[in-house]
Amino acid sequence: MLNLDALKTLSDIINNFLTIIALLVGGVWTYYNFIKGRLYKNRLEPKVDAQFVKHNQGTGLLISYQVKNVGLSKVPIKQEGSAIEIFTCDLSQYNPHHESIIWDDLTILSIFIKHQWIEPGETIEEQQLINLVKEESIAVKITLKLVSKQRVEWNAVKIVPVKTS
Repeated sequence: MLNLDALKTLSDIINNFLTIIALLVGGVWTYYNFIKGRLYKNRLEPKVDAQFVKHNQGTGLLISYQVKNVGLSKVPIKQEGSAIEIFTCDLSQYNPHHESIIWDDLTILSIFIKHQWIEPGETIEEQQLINLVKEESIAVKITLKLVSKQRVEWNAVKIVPVKTS
């Protein structure tokens, strides 16, 4: 038979063992939910910019865009859905008294065709030059949309006024 001191010692050993197990499980849970969840989350920073370029046939639009992976995970790029969309606003449709502007679709451009993913810390960038066919445009809106294979989407928008000179 066990005496009372031996039973108390056995109880203390089991209590200490269960406390250590609980601390280990809590530490692992905290690591995965906080540290790993934040550090390895897909985080991209898209940017888009544009400027007008004059040439013999009229005006072109030089679009520069980049995506920087600021996270610690490789982000796979899904080509379907990733694009640059270009819209124009014509002087005939512009009304300064309305809150919203009517944008007409101009074109859609494929982006990052040669890239299947973005490595952590990597920045990828491209440029495209298009001809503007609408000379009566007062502004151009460029929307960059990048979709990952995990169904996450990042967007960047730039509105560039047409310079009249």
